[in-house]
Amino acid sequence: LLQQSKLVTIEYDGVSMEFDKNKYPWVWSPSIDTLLITKRLKDKDLSQYTSLIEVWSGPWFIAKYLWEKNPKLKNITLTDINPNAKKYFEDNYVNKERFSFKLGDATDYLDNNKADIVVCNPPYIARPYSIDDNAYEWLYLINYLLRNASTFLTDKGKLFINISSL
Repeated sequence: LLQQSKLVTIEYDGVSMEFDKNKYPWVWSPSIDTLLITKRLKDKDLSQYTSLIEVWSGPWFIAKYLWEKNPKLKNITLTDINPNAKKYFEDNYVNKERFSFKLGDATDYLDNNKADIVVCNPPYIARPYSIDDNAYEWLYLINYLLRNASTFLTDKGKLFINISSL
């Protein structure tokens, strides 16, 4: 089971990644949700797009998948509030010229940047009062992305959000 293993290996459509939960604590590891959104993205023709922002990227399998499947993606920005997600990026990034990582509130970054594709696979476990200690957890982030998409997407831009209730 994914939840019981310390080392998570995810592979889909020829793209793979290993993630060690112990080495990067509190970073959400790839899960079935990651595969679900990636499977949906596989069917999309995104070949005309050149920029991508992955919000709440964690170990950024979705961005890696899109990058490997779309050689025109030249500017890929990953965002997360967890310093261990940035550490994972620094330990495993694949292309300095194409990838960057922004640590902190993605909404601050999105307020000042645009992309052709913005993708988000937010946590799906809601807790009472989660807004008090983790504004990203659950509805705040989804609400922000839906309400403000026109400000951070290019004219041809696409927003992909996986909303799950596993």
